[in-house]
Amino acid sequence: LYDFSQGGAMVVQMATRRPNPVAAVVAHSSPIFPVVKPKSKPDTILVMGDKDHFFYTRTMSVKKPNRLKKAFDKAMSTISVHYDSSLKRLQRSGLPAKGVLVKGLDHTMNEESLQHTLNFLKGKIDKPKSPKP
Repeated sequence: LYDFSQGGAMVVQMATRRPNPVAAVVAHSSPIFPVVKPKSKPDTILVMGDKDHFFYTRTMSVKKPNRLKKAFDKAMSTISVHYDSSLKRLQRSGLPAKGVLVKGLDHTMNEESLQHTLNFLKGKIDKPKSPKP
């Protein structure tokens, strides 16, 4: 399962609620919310840019926060959506998870972030079986 931003948070929740694990989970530029009693623990990667303006890394401050960011921060004041906190949540839930911070990337994808995704997925997805002649 792969998704971006809020969708990445959703695929983590969906994947861990399944009794049978999916091959892998990629959460790109995504916050990770608490995972409660996972039924399965798929290999997971959190890819985020170190300049992400929504789910900014660590606790750095934004010079001129916009209204959307202020509203989001207020709504999320009880749970950190920073990269470090999100990655720790995955790991504390027992998921085999790793994180990748892409230098200079904001809340988007680029060739480097997609390459990290492809490298992570190699060997995790079965090749389709050829039809018998």
